[in-house]
Amino acid sequence: RQGERYQSIVPIEQATLAGCLEDYFARSEQLPSWFVLCAQRDTAVGVALHALPAQRQPDKKQSLEDFARLQALLHSATDVEALELPAEDLLTRLFHQEQCRLFEPQAVEFGCVCSAEKSLAAIQSLGREDVDHLIAEQRKLGNNGLVVDCHFCFQRYQFDYEDVESALR
Repeated sequence: RQGERYQSIVPIEQATLAGCLEDYFARSEQLPSWFVLCAQRDTAVGVALHALPAQRQPDKKQSLEDFARLQALLHSATDVEALELPAEDLLTRLFHQEQCRLFEPQAVEFGCVCSAEKSLAAIQSLGREDVDHLIAEQRKLGNNGLVVDCHFCFQRYQFDYEDVESALR
């Protein structure tokens, strides 16, 4: 709410979700990051390791050494340990020489904030000329409205041309 909103889009070029996340952080945050993800039935565990920015660790060599050491320690955990050991026990086993802080667990829920109103606002943001072009294009194809698909929750919003015209006034 206090900062500027931005969107970072990077291509999906890696074979795993962890690889895609690492690539995203390398491109957007420009900091080394490493992810370990594993799942079994209804349980999923993930660890994200990020190098500290220069403001927090000005010694780049030390930062890379710390990152590599922590990465090696994390890599020593098996999927079974990650899925079955309580988080505190796993952290103690992996990082017994480090000072660790464990946060209270939070439930993870799927949620999307898309709506018909936001989708119509996205169409409006294109501007009159582009929207007119889209409408003409869709009419030539025999479609009776504009469609906006949410690529997060897969909700589809369809707007007839009159609704779009009203929104542009």
